Amino acid sequence: MKELGCGFLESVYKSALAMALKQDGHFLEIEKVFEVRFRGQKIGHYVADLIVDKTIIIELKCCKSLLPEHQAQTINYLVAANLPVGLLINFGHRNLEYKRMHHPSLSCRSDSCDPAGEADPVIFSSSIS
Repeated sequence: MKELGCGFLESVYKSALAMALKQDGHFLEIEKVFEVRFRGQKIGHYVADLIVDKTIIIELKCCKSLLPEHQAQTINYLVAANLPVGLLINFGHRNLEYKRMHHPSLSCRSDSCDPAGEADPVIFSSSIS
């Protein structure tokens, strides 16, 4: 999102990323609601920022840096949605930061489940989109 730079609200980056993914031909669900269940009962819900190709949850943040709590939140979202891969993306400073995570119980056997191409967190300079 080098075209935008840093300093906008999460909703701005969500709209821009959704537009870019749609233009690239991806199937996209924006702010999809998932039930959270405990002992077989619905106890709440959460809203996924973006679901890409019915496989990948994208959770967006605008904060100083990604924290373990953000990673735990994304993994919980993967479990609630029963999806294999999550991308946690932080637009909160000049460098784009992201982390790829996997559902703890699901295996991923396709290249489409490897959106980032790396298992470790990666920080890109703002010149990388």
